[in-house]
Amino acid sequence: MSSFAGIVRWSDNRPLSPWERERLGAAVQPPGRRRPAVLSAGPAHLAFCQAVVTPEDQLERQPVAGGGLVSLFDGRVDGREDLASRLAMPAGAVPDGTLALAAYRRWGADAAREVLGEFAWAVWDGAARRLVLARDVSASRSLYVYRGGGLVAFATGLRALLALPGVPREVDDQGLAEFVALMPGQGGRTVYRGLLHVMPGTTLSVGPDGARQAANWEPRPCPAPREPGACAEAAREVFGRAVRDRLRAAGATAVALSGGLDSSIVAGVAARQRDPGTVLGLALVPPAGVPLAVEPGWAPDGRTQLRAMGRHHPNLRVQYLEPPPDPVDADPVPLFVAAGQPVGLAPNLGWMLAAWRAAAASGARVLLTGDDGEMSLAHYGSLPALVRQGSAWHALREAWRLARRGQGRLRGHLDAAFLGGRLALLRRRGPRPGDWRHFSPIHPDLAESAGVRDLLLAEGFPGGFRHQPPGYAETLGIYLRRRAGTVDNIAALRALTGLDHTCPFADRRVLEFCLSLPESMFVRDGQYRWLARAAFRDVLPPEVRDNASKAEQNPEWFHNLTLRRGRLREQLERVEGSALARRALDIPRLKALLDRWPATAEAARAAGPAYRSTLVRGLHAGAFLRWLDPANGP
Repeated sequence: MSSFAGIVRWSDNRPLSPWERERLGAAVQPPGRRRPAVLSAGPAHLAFCQAVVTPEDQLERQPVAGGGLVSLFDGRVDGREDLASRLAMPAGAVPDGTLALAAYRRWGADAAREVLGEFAWAVWDGAARRLVLARDVSASRSLYVYRGGGLVAFATGLRALLALPGVPREVDDQGLAEFVALMPGQGGRTVYRGLLHVMPGTTLSVGPDGARQAANWEPRPCPAPREPGACAEAAREVFGRAVRDRLRAAGATAVALSGGLDSSIVAGVAARQRDPGTVLGLALVPPAGVPLAVEPGWAPDGRTQLRAMGRHHPNLRVQYLEPPPDPVDADPVPLFVAAGQPVGLAPNLGWMLAAWRAAAASGARVLLTGDDGEMSLAHYGSLPALVRQGSAWHALREAWRLARRGQGRLRGHLDAAFLGGRLALLRRRGPRPGDWRHFSPIHPDLAESAGVRDLLLAEGFPGGFRHQPPGYAETLGIYLRRRAGTVDNIAALRALTGLDHTCPFADRRVLEFCLSLPESMFVRDGQYRWLARAAFRDVLPPEVRDNASKAEQNPEWFHNLTLRRGRLREQLERVEGSALARRALDIPRLKALLDRWPATAEAARAAGPAYRSTLVRGLHAGAFLRWLDPANGP
C-alpha cells in the first residue's frame, strides 16, 4: 500500500529543519519499504511512500508536481480510458497519479467527482494557497486531518498523522464514547481530539481563512431496465466492469471467500475473468473438534459451498485456513503501534488477519472481498419498502411465497409489511433501541455525558430495524453514515499487513445502478436477494445460489478466549491501573463477566453479546487507553 502525509504552515515559508524532514519521511515509511520522497513547496511540506500495486505504479513518481500544483494520490483510477479521453491524454503508460493531477488541472477542487476508483487524494494548490483533500465513497482508503496552531496536517494513517510535528496526542471523550458504544466516527471524529476523518465521498478544501467540506459523490440513480431479465443482465455487466477494474493489480489474485453469496459472486466473476489464470480463494474454517458458538439458523462454516465453488470454477484454488489464536488478540499493542488506534472488529481481529496474511504471503498486492454486498447488488429486499412504493399486492404475494419456501413465517412478514412490526415489538425480548448496556462496556457516566442513548436512538440501534427492514435507498444511507468504523478497521489491517483492500460491491457505478431499481428487483419469486441470485446464476453453483443460511464468522471465538482465560484477569487489572480506562470503561461489569464464566460455548452464545462484544471490546479498548496513557509507562 502507498501512504502519504503533509504539513501546511500558513504563515511560515521556512524550509523544514533536517530533523523535521526526517520525521515527515519516517511517518509514512512502513518497515522494509524504500525511502519516501519528501517535497517542499512554499508553506507545504509533503511526503509520499510508493507501493507497486498496479503495473502502472512501476512508472509512478509521486509527489507529482507541475504548474504550481503538487498531488499525492494513494489509490486506483477506474475507467482509465474514458478519463484519459476526456483529458485528451493517452491512457496506456500513464500512471494513475499523473491522471489524477491532470483531472485536478481540468476540474479543480471538483475533480474527485470526475474520477472513478478507490483513493485518498491530496493536492496542494500553491497559486490559490489551498489544500484539497478528497476520498472516494468506499471504505478501502483512509485519510485523516488536523487543523490548529496555524497549521493543517494530514496523512493516510493515524499513526503517521500523530508522528507529525505540531499534532497533539489527546483523547477526545466524545470520540472515545462513540467508539466504545460501537458508533464510531460521528461527524468524522476519531478517538483523538482534533484529528478527524476526511469522510468517504467528501472533499475538504482548506485555506488560511478556514475550510469547506462538500460531497464529491451524492447517491443518485441512473437509467436501468425495469424488466427482470434485462435488469439481471445489466447488473451482471456493471458488476463485471467493477471486478475487471480491480483485477489490474499486479501479483496473485486473492479473494476472501466464505462460501456465502457475496464473496462467492466476487470469486466466481474474478475466476471467469482471470481464466485460464488462477484465483486464490482464502477460506477461514474452524479447526475440527473445537467447540463452536453458532447462532441459531447459522452454519458453523461454508465447507459445502466452498467445495462446490471449487468444482464449479476449476481455476479457483480454495485454500482452507484453520487459524490458531493470533497473538494480537492477547496483546494488541503491535496493532496500536502500527495503526495508532483501536479497532471495532476486535472480536474477529486475529481471525480475519489470517486471511490477510495468507493473501500477502501468496504474493497478492490486493485482497478482494465481498464486503458491503447487502448494501449493493446483494441487498436482501424489504416487504415494507414494497408497500411504501405502492406495491402492496407484490408485498402480499412475496410474503406468502417466502413463507412457503421456509424463509420466515407468514404472520411475521405481514406484520412487518403492513403493521410496521408492531406485533413483533410487543413480543420482542432483549434490548430496546438505545440500550447500550446490552453490548457496550462503556462507563455509565461517560455514556451519559456523551449522549450515547440519544445517538443510538437516532440510529435505531441496537435492533431498531429488526422488524422493519429498510429499503435499498435507506440501507445505503445507513451504510454511508456508519462507514468511519469500517474505514478504521481496514486502515488497521492494511497497516499490519501492507496489503490493499478492494470491494467491487462498493463501486460507485454499482451503487448508482442499484439506486435506480424498484424494491421488487431485490425480493422476488419467494427469494430475498433475487437480483444477485439471478444475475450470477451461472457463476454460482446451486449449493451457493439456493442457500439461504449464512456461515458464522469466527465460530471458535469462545474456545480461543477460554484458552487465555487465566490471563484475562491480569489484563483487566492492568487496564484498571489506567485513569483513562477507569473513566471510559465499566470495570466492575467486566470483572463480573470474568467471575461468571460460561461453562460451554453454547452458554456463551446464549449470553448474547456479553462476552464476544462487551468483554472483548472492553479489554481491547482498555489496552489501547493504557498504551496511550503516559502515566502507565511501558
